[in-house]
Amino acid sequence: MATPYQMPEAISTRVPECEVLPKTTTRNDDQLFNLAAKHDAYEILEIPSRSKRPLKVITIGAGISAINFAHEVSTSDLDIELICYEKNPEIGGTWFENRYPGCACDIPSVNYQYSWAPAVWKSYYSSASDILAYLKKVADDYDLRKYIRLNHRIVGATWNEDTRDWLVQVEDLTTGHVFQDDCNVLINASGVLNKWKWPKIEGREHLQGSMLHTANWDDSVDLTGKRVAVIGGGSSAVQIVPNIKPIVKSMECFLRSISWITGNVGQRFASKDGGNFNYSDEQKEILQNDPVKYLKYRKIIESEMNVRFKFILNGSPEQAAVRKLVEADMRNKLVSKPEISDVLIPKDFAVGCRRPTPGNGYLEALCKDNVEVVNDSITKITATGIETADGVNHEVDIIICATGFDVSCRPAYPTIGRHGKDLAKEWEHIPSTYLSITVPDFPNYLIFNGPFGPYGHGSYIAITETIAKHFMQMLRKMSEERVSSFAPTQDAVDDFAEHRRAFLPRTAWTSTCRSWFKQGTVDGEPMMWPGSRIHFFETMATIHYPILVQAIIGAGGVFVGTNPAYTPAELRHALETSLAKFIITEPELLQNIKQPAVALGISGERIFLTNHGDTNVQSTMRPWRTLLEHGQEDWSQFDDEEKSKTTNAMLLFSSGTTGLPKATQISHYNLVAQHILVHENPQHPERYPVSRIMSLPMFHAAAAPYTHLSSLRAGYPVFVMRRFELSLYLSSIERFGITSLMMVPPMVTAVIAYSSSGPDLRAQVIQNLQSVRSVIVGAAPLSKETQAKMQTLLPEQSPITQVWAMSETSCIASCTYWPDFEHTGSVGRFLPGIDAKVVDESGLEVPDGMRGELCVRGPTITRGYVNNPEARARDWDQDGYFHTGDIVYQDQSTELWYVVDRKKELIKVRGFQVSPAEIEAALVSHPLVQDVAVIGVDGGEDGELPRAYVIRKDNTLSESDLK
Repeated sequence: MATPYQMPEAISTRVPECEVLPKTTTRNDDQLFNLAAKHDAYEILEIPSRSKRPLKVITIGAGISAINFAHEVSTSDLDIELICYEKNPEIGGTWFENRYPGCACDIPSVNYQYSWAPAVWKSYYSSASDILAYLKKVADDYDLRKYIRLNHRIVGATWNEDTRDWLVQVEDLTTGHVFQDDCNVLINASGVLNKWKWPKIEGREHLQGSMLHTANWDDSVDLTGKRVAVIGGGSSAVQIVPNIKPIVKSMECFLRSISWITGNVGQRFASKDGGNFNYSDEQKEILQNDPVKYLKYRKIIESEMNVRFKFILNGSPEQAAVRKLVEADMRNKLVSKPEISDVLIPKDFAVGCRRPTPGNGYLEALCKDNVEVVNDSITKITATGIETADGVNHEVDIIICATGFDVSCRPAYPTIGRHGKDLAKEWEHIPSTYLSITVPDFPNYLIFNGPFGPYGHGSYIAITETIAKHFMQMLRKMSEERVSSFAPTQDAVDDFAEHRRAFLPRTAWTSTCRSWFKQGTVDGEPMMWPGSRIHFFETMATIHYPILVQAIIGAGGVFVGTNPAYTPAELRHALETSLAKFIITEPELLQNIKQPAVALGISGERIFLTNHGDTNVQSTMRPWRTLLEHGQEDWSQFDDEEKSKTTNAMLLFSSGTTGLPKATQISHYNLVAQHILVHENPQHPERYPVSRIMSLPMFHAAAAPYTHLSSLRAGYPVFVMRRFELSLYLSSIERFGITSLMMVPPMVTAVIAYSSSGPDLRAQVIQNLQSVRSVIVGAAPLSKETQAKMQTLLPEQSPITQVWAMSETSCIASCTYWPDFEHTGSVGRFLPGIDAKVVDESGLEVPDGMRGELCVRGPTITRGYVNNPEARARDWDQDGYFHTGDIVYQDQSTELWYVVDRKKELIKVRGFQVSPAEIEAALVSHPLVQDVAVIGVDGGEDGELPRAYVIRKDNTLSESDLK
């Protein structure tokens, strides 16, 4: 039913290749999987279907990702032996290693925690020590330390192609002993920022004073009264400078790269100045004892973080606004030293090119008398301090290097995959991954937040939870289907690379700054996820509507599309009419679904929920992932044409010519015919690269066949919007180079109205539509005047034409094939193979060129409605013609068809059929309504609109009572 729609920033994902263990069943589906029994002959295993084989998994590291993954394993029914090797003497990863003064998280505490282990935090932003304490408590409370081996460092890993295992060399740091372990799956959970490095500056060994690194802090060094140099201007420098400023004698800040110093993440909910605050006892009580309020609070802050992604997009109003805001804030804080404003404020790159650096107190500290900003480059380190390019020797007692990490993502130990490939060498320049989590030629090797992961904005923990759930899906497939190895195909990796290289130049990450996002370079390729973190969550965790439709039909089922805006009564009618046995829906629609489902005996175990992260599944309802338990199956194949004509693939609701909506039976034959006649007609090939953006409802006949089936068969991309939003629709057309538009009249009139608001907006719309080569409009007639107005917004050789379509015709029945122009308001000519006749009110054919009711038959015309023989007998005649209820005529000179009126007792509102009788029945059910009549009135460009005339029983009845 109602399922998530893929956003325009979506990418095309492919299934990784797999191999299966010897002596197991194989499936013949080369289009999806590369399955092969490598060693032994085919043999059926005498074991129960879906029985789980044990797996051994090793994770590298015991930080945030590994702890979360350990929890997933501990709560799973899979037989997994997990070992987490951690080089440090304690868990926590980066939060154990980073202990410098002022070290804290710039994400609000309530959002930097596991969703399954909410805590009562001391303050809005938490210190490193508080976060480490939280991670240790979680590990203890959930008994996760049993998986962890401290003081053990990975020193090598080699893939064994014969056994399909990883051979892992491990050093016990307490004894120095190196031993070998093995595993089915190796997971790199060491993170991006785990290998700190000294800056490449000559003379470091000559320094007579102390040199510290923020990621390897020495607590024994006392900074009190010392002359201190801080090298770097990133996140750690921004935190340490204001915290040590009060105790040092003097401080010089050496800035090789400048950055935008922003407010903290989620600061709208922080203290008045955007800084930190301690939670009151009353607030802690809510965090402790009111999970509903606590969750709502977390969601509010999370939403504020997610919308920040907009300022990453080049040319967006949000990007311009945030730059203006941040620059004004920086100048205000540097007002006492205006001479350093021009030194510190970036001129050549946008906010977000480097990771936004929240810095409460940092700029103010730079303005203090005992602090100096040095922006000359460092030439070498001397015995007494730092020499800069201007020849000055800056004498200091202590040098603090806030210079970050080795961000190449190359492992520090040999990692050898297939064909002897060493991952460090393979990634010497630009790493190659699929969706940031797998690597070609490195089977059974998974990465938490690898190269091109979504670490650009928001909390890392939500990301790692999503990845962990995805990994568990993969392990379940390995366990239950006897898969021995998996790795992404090179085609899939190349597709991902092509997408990110097309998308990332649209972002601030490619601005001319030096950033660890670009491996410390100015002009390198950003190793960022090509999209928002929400997009990443959807890619990893949700199933998309077209996939569901394909799976339902492929499994021999029948897809039934319904409107998510339906009331419970409308849903009951749809469920009852279609004889639906299962429901797939989103959690937010459950309220309307429960009542009709219970009334019709559809139990909770037959309701599947999408887009919920596998949490809070109500009652016996199941997450959509349980559908995967059935595994991959061979799809039904038809070798009997007659059977394909009588086997339903879809039921789409239509009002037909009168009455309540009916479930139109669309057969496999209808869908194949629709696709071939429209998309593979050899007489009318599409001579340009087709790409579409779909903002029409996915359950509607205007969208369903094209989006779910034809796009995949024809091989062209379709970008699906969750709903029609004009500005996003137009900008997405330009952003993705959309060439073909499918619209309904209200969309056309909205575009025209927007472009008519002023010359600048008209120019913008024309620019948005520059890639368009063809526009087709259907679902309701479009006047030739409106058609002409839209034509002026399109490129010169890009026609806008109309089609005629109904649910009963499986979508398009008539059109004007590209590249022909048609400006007279006609719906073109009928598709090959469709017979049309025009009849009068008595059912007799009228003379050529005369007006009458249109009747059609042919391969795309459906065979009627589910369990409604009366409607079938009324709307189809003995010769198999469907009587459409539309009044038409054909121009005899051009042979073009024109729709001029409707016979049927319906009102067509913005492309939807509305039954006056249905509205009347709903209104008269109100206890204060005596009688009611509904008619259609002129709605301008929207077609007709329903108007109700109501006789009241009581004068207290108001219009608002009926809404």
